[in-house]
Amino acid sequence: MSTAGHYSPPLIVFLMTVVVVLATVSSAAAQQNVWGVSASLTPRWETPAVMATIFHAEAVSFEGEDFQVGIVRGQSQGGDWGVSFLRKRFTAGGEVERNGNVDVLNADVEMIGATLDYFGVITTIQNRVQIGIASAFGAASIRGTARRNDMETVEFHESITLLGYPWKISPVARFELAVAIIASPQLKLRVSSGFSYPGLSRVTVGGVFLFQR
Repeated sequence: MSTAGHYSPPLIVFLMTVVVVLATVSSAAAQQNVWGVSASLTPRWETPAVMATIFHAEAVSFEGEDFQVGIVRGQSQGGDWGVSFLRKRFTAGGEVERNGNVDVLNADVEMIGATLDYFGVITTIQNRVQIGIASAFGAASIRGTARRNDMETVEFHESITLLGYPWKISPVARFELAVAIIASPQLKLRVSSGFSYPGLSRVTVGGVFLFQR
């Protein structure tokens, strides 16, 4: 049975992101860009069963939370881009089954890294509400261990292999449909939901504060 369908939602959102970037780059260049700071929190993300293929696993069940803080450059009425520090936590109890082995997290583990972020605006309503796509690409160090078959302890990066490779420094990515509220010329509040490797975020809440010139 083909597994191509498992990759369709992230691929579709990625293509949408590319379109948004190309469509907005010329208009963004004509606007005033200012520096700012950003922060976001995902109270809960989870890995659905259909994503087991990405890990070359028979079954996978992870959940956790994310926190990001960074520096951005953008406009109040446009998009923004920047660099963020990322901390992704995996909650104890998560497990992955592969090749007859079952690896279970007996304690919380985490991924620490950095991402390049972009929020592309699709449309703005009444100069107050923006609908767009929040995306991020980066890398993170995997820290922690798992218990294999309740017999031995293994490094967690050996459990969460991406496409069959045990990356100790793992790529990370995020593609989420987002809604931003322009609370003031300096402050934007944002809510998003979607793909956030290695799972799906139910909701991500955050904000961007832009400094005045």
